[in-house]
Amino acid sequence: MARIESKFSINTPVERVFDYVADPANRPEWLDGTIDVKNISQGPIGVGTSWIEVAKIAGRVHEQVRTVTEYERPRRYVMEFAVLGAKTGRFDMTFEPEDSRTRVTLIFEYTLPASILGQFADKVLLERRIRKTLGHDISTLRMVLEERQATAT
Repeated sequence: MARIESKFSINTPVERVFDYVADPANRPEWLDGTIDVKNISQGPIGVGTSWIEVAKIAGRVHEQVRTVTEYERPRRYVMEFAVLGAKTGRFDMTFEPEDSRTRVTLIFEYTLPASILGQFADKVLLERRIRKTLGHDISTLRMVLEERQATAT
């Protein structure tokens, strides 16, 4: 399983950051390539919340089933996803207050086909692209939340 870790701060209180990130309906607003989120399970967001995320990846549209597996508001949020019924990855996010800011640690783990070609493609092509996309997503998340924070005060 490949692993990418990123740490960043957002100038917004921890509860607001957590609630925004944990709500699947917000994902198309800040995640590059996410086209739609549908069939969000009923009830409050928490362990077991699931949805189908429609994303454009490498020029192709894919549907992924995503499920919240850990939910400790406002400290930790873990979401796993599957493609074609097989678990292929997870996002593990922790949120720590820093005065009026939030320190976020994001760990993204994913699995590609276990062949030598799949492992080579990951190292040469995908990991660099995923890191770039993740950096863009973090910048967008920061911009959206800090803009909302500025208009709320």
